[in-house]
Amino acid sequence: EERIEVINGKDEFKYIVPVKSISPLKSDVVLVELIGNFELNSKLRFEAVGDTLALPYQAISETFVQLEIPKRDLNYEIVAKYNQEVVGKLKVVVYPLIQHTLKLIPITRDSIDPAELTKSLNQLFKGANIQFNLQIEAPFQSAVFNESTIFENPDTTNLKEYTDQMFRLIHAYELVKPVPTPGYKLYVIPQFEDSTIRGFMGIGNRTGFIVHNETKRMAETIAHQLGRGIGYIPTLKNQLPS
Repeated sequence: EERIEVINGKDEFKYIVPVKSISPLKSDVVLVELIGNFELNSKLRFEAVGDTLALPYQAISETFVQLEIPKRDLNYEIVAKYNQEVVGKLKVVVYPLIQHTLKLIPITRDSIDPAELTKSLNQLFKGANIQFNLQIEAPFQSAVFNESTIFENPDTTNLKEYTDQMFRLIHAYELVKPVPTPGYKLYVIPQFEDSTIRGFMGIGNRTGFIVHNETKRMAETIAHQLGRGIGYIPTLKNQLPS
């Protein structure tokens, strides 16, 4: 397990070494904040570890520079040097692009902007180099499940068990759409009994539930739930009962 690395920057300023993800053989730019007194001249230099060539950068202001990071097919590190002394570091992790299909099944007839939601969601997952192909189904409703349905609260401490009501909705939908689809599914529901609960997806599962909201808030809720479905969210993993 990789540990967090802390280094001394200029004037003994301590900071956690950041990590930047990038696609194989793709370049990118990062914004570098200069903390301390720096002269933007030949004293400041950026290098990929193991390579003595200086990396190009451009001053944006007195405290920020834009740095172009090179193409690689393996993980590497970049160091910042000032007067030949290492004052900063960046870990660059090379991830292949991963694409997932995400299907939204609305129980409400509230509008969902697919283009804006896809854009917001993919921006949130950009750091992990994950993209979602979003599909939005026509509203699925019945006498039991519709705009006025209030959903029972799931156990948000367990993060594994779905309520019986959730299972009834899943089964009702699968009776109409029996052919399994790849990827992840999220039912867009009106609300939970507890209005502070915005969504639920069991850890390692591909099916979840989110409350309808405006685009940015809904994208954040989807990202949080998919964090459980695709893999453990670290802050939650340690809270799970043994």
